[in-house]
Amino acid sequence: MRIWTARPANAEIEAVVRRYVGHLQAEEFVAAAEIVDCDQKQIRHVVNALWRGSVEADSLKYQEEDDLDPWDEDFSWLRELQLQEPTWNPGHGHVWVAFTYRGRKLEVELAFWFQQTDAGWILNPPGTYW
Repeated sequence: MRIWTARPANAEIEAVVRRYVGHLQAEEFVAAAEIVDCDQKQIRHVVNALWRGSVEADSLKYQEEDDLDPWDEDFSWLRELQLQEPTWNPGHGHVWVAFTYRGRKLEVELAFWFQQTDAGWILNPPGTYW
């Protein structure tokens, strides 16, 4: 996890978010987790939400998150996600990222919270928002 001593520019934060998404798409889940200091359970939650919003939505079927689904066996669909331009929530330190899958905008977005701590500025793991 990167810690900044001074608040970086939005473009620098967006670059970190893009690296996180790039690691997900390359199936480098450990590297993605290290960028925002989260565990594999959080990574699985994010990947599952993206799958439900893309592949599963295309197939129009729903299964519980804990079921063994195709998303849990083959992650190649992640490479078909197209990251849209990040959107900032003015004054709140949140950056939102949306995706398209096969030309259709996903209903789920990821929100990253950038905050100042005693150690410096950090980017928190993303939340999933429907």
